[in-house]
Amino acid sequence: MFDATKVKKLNDVETVAINYILAHLDEVKGLTIRDLASKSFVSKSTILRMANKLGFDGFSELKFYMTSQNMPNLIEKSSYDGLSLFSLFLNTLTSISYQEKLQQAAEQIKEASSLIFMGIGTSGTLAEYGVKYFRNLGIKAYAIEDIYQPLVIDGGERPVFLILSVTGGRVPLIDAVMKIKQQKVPIISITNDSESTLTQLSDISLCYDLPNELSLTQLPVVALLENLAHLTKALKTDLLQN
Repeated sequence: MFDATKVKKLNDVETVAINYILAHLDEVKGLTIRDLASKSFVSKSTILRMANKLGFDGFSELKFYMTSQNMPNLIEKSSYDGLSLFSLFLNTLTSISYQEKLQQAAEQIKEASSLIFMGIGTSGTLAEYGVKYFRNLGIKAYAIEDIYQPLVIDGGERPVFLILSVTGGRVPLIDAVMKIKQQKVPIISITNDSESTLTQLSDISLCYDLPNELSLTQLPVVALLENLAHLTKALKTDLLQN
């Protein structure tokens, strides 16, 4: 498809453009550069820079390459389409701006007395995974299994909530988040939708923003949880040594 080494050199905005191309291969072949810029919400100059970084003289040459490579057939033969976009998410994950946000979240967890996970369905299962991963690194963590139960936080506690949700908009979860906000407890969220209600209610939101048809993959969530756990562990270790 595209050279992974070159893809890793794309900046955050250029990655948005390549994400759109990979998710809409058939459509992009018939688009002008103006159309693609409009649909992917980036500028024409961004698309040109992206094409140049990938080794093409312009957008037309990029489209010709896509056609000559018969890319839709390559995608159909792939065992799992989500892997290609997940590789691009990793590029975003390692960007300076995203690492700064992860660092802020880790700082908040380091200062807390405990880390409380919350999620529904598959996100609930990942919350349990997160609890075990953080505990294995010596970080106090537990999960709320029933989000409908009354939330009682002792005055001496300083917890932080880590809430997992793909859509960030399920009513029962948002109701629980509102109750947490009333108790003035910090909230970190991991969700696919950067415009979701959960994102807006969170103090720090870590979004992976995959196209809707691939948003069910949980690979970005696992990557974020593990990165966050190790960053927190490193901060706690530095604190003990100083």
